[in-house]
Amino acid sequence: MNKLFKKWIMYLILFIMPSSCGNILEDTANKNSDAAILYQARMYLSHGDWSNAITEFNSLTAATLAQTDVKIDLASAYSGRCGLDFITISLNLQNFNPVSSQFFAMVLPSVVTTTNTSVDCVTSETILKTIATNGVVNDPVGQFLMAFNSLAKISAILNYYADVDDNGTVDAAWDACGAGGLADLPNADLNEIVTGFFLFIHNIAGLAVGV
Repeated sequence: MNKLFKKWIMYLILFIMPSSCGNILEDTANKNSDAAILYQARMYLSHGDWSNAITEFNSLTAATLAQTDVKIDLASAYSGRCGLDFITISLNLQNFNPVSSQFFAMVLPSVVTTTNTSVDCVTSETILKTIATNGVVNDPVGQFLMAFNSLAKISAILNYYADVDDNGTVDAAWDACGAGGLADLPNADLNEIVTGFFLFIHNIAGLAVGV
């Protein structure tokens, strides 16, 4: 296991745990207080209940939502609902050979979906861009999330169009270079693939510094 992969695992542990642990001695008797709402949102987040987590986060006051750790938590909930699976993507990256492997073939099975869930990854990306400079998030956990969210976004798009039977491989009838392939994707989705690749490269490069 190389050092970069170990670093990804470390960030994974940080991501699975809420970005900021709530103090169990806090007064949460007032269910409408930001403290109580944030605690509940992070509980939903830790259990993978993405939709309820998003609802709770979005009911916070603007001041609380403006906090960096809260933005990262909200973005992670949208990433989760998009289909982001850290373990699957981490293993795919670990086994990726830039010489003999195809990047899109590696990314495609990372998100299995019958609908185009990339809209949630786009929302996550939009939130993270508010704490980023030139697309690179100004926080190591957020930077990690941006990199992996970008791959999940690409995967969600490719899976929707190129893997209709959701078996993790490109459908025989789908030709990336032919009719209905990448060139014929809706412009919006094609743009998201391009921006996703850009954001992945730039944020993962930042994480690799010092490895």
